[in-house]
Amino acid sequence: MSGDVSGTWEKNSTVNVTGHITVPQGQSLTIEEGVNVIFAAQGVGVNHVPVEFTVDGNLYIKGTAEKP
Repeated sequence: MSGDVSGTWEKNSTVNVTGHITVPQGQSLTIEEGVNVIFAAQGVGVNHVPVEFTVDGNLYIKGTAEKP
């Protein structure tokens, strides 16, 4: 996954982030409990720039102590 993101990442799922991601202004992303977000360790491009997660809109994270 890379680019603009919004909507809901469903509980107990895995999301693989392979490039820069952005929650655009005026949009929302909800991350439900138990979601496993994996960022590409090798970075982006030939220079291996670390993956960036930018929030210009709204981000709601609904983790719990049992399912962070």
